[in-house]
Amino acid sequence: MDTFIFILALAVVLAVIIWRSKQKASGVYPKVGTAFAYKLIADLSLTGWENGLPVFTEKEQEAIQTGLDRFQRDANGQMGGDTVFHPDAAPMIQRQIGSEALKELASEGDSLEEIFTNEDGPPLDWKERVSTYLKAWTMSLDPMILIDLSGLLAKTGNKKAASAALNVVISHFKGYAPKFFAGADKENAVTNQVIADARARMSEL
Repeated sequence: MDTFIFILALAVVLAVIIWRSKQKASGVYPKVGTAFAYKLIADLSLTGWENGLPVFTEKEQEAIQTGLDRFQRDANGQMGGDTVFHPDAAPMIQRQIGSEALKELASEGDSLEEIFTNEDGPPLDWKERVSTYLKAWTMSLDPMILIDLSGLLAKTGNKKAASAALNVVISHFKGYAPKFFAGADKENAVTNQVIADARARMSEL
């Protein structure tokens, strides 16, 4: 487990280095999103980061491993035996599954659907959750993670930061969408819906 987490962390580090070097239009979204993440880490004095790079907590490691184990079991069940993924595809799959696992961990026990309307205060560990959301985003660049993160930030009174998170999606995701969705069916419709969701959240701040 420790070896895998090290490899996964290394993959994230390499991804961050790649983002920093990109200047093309499709690279604007990850670049602006990463800048937002670094600023939020500094502004909120978030733990779980060293020199701008993620350091996974034990709980995060367990969540990632659980997600990967579940994915492997499902794959084995569908294929009727042990499934081995192509070396070129494995890191991408691991990052995607890890990202989803961290997103679930960050929102665990919190009603994000009612985050703008309920009167409950933020969870006591809200800063840890913010940090986990950011780690999840660095692994997949999923815009929905930033939208969910904006809800938690708004709930804690950090509406300026919530607005900044949403603006990353509204202003910059469209140029990156073809790469993110990799030519999936209805890419434009899904992209427009993601941006519309972000705009709707923005109007509620």
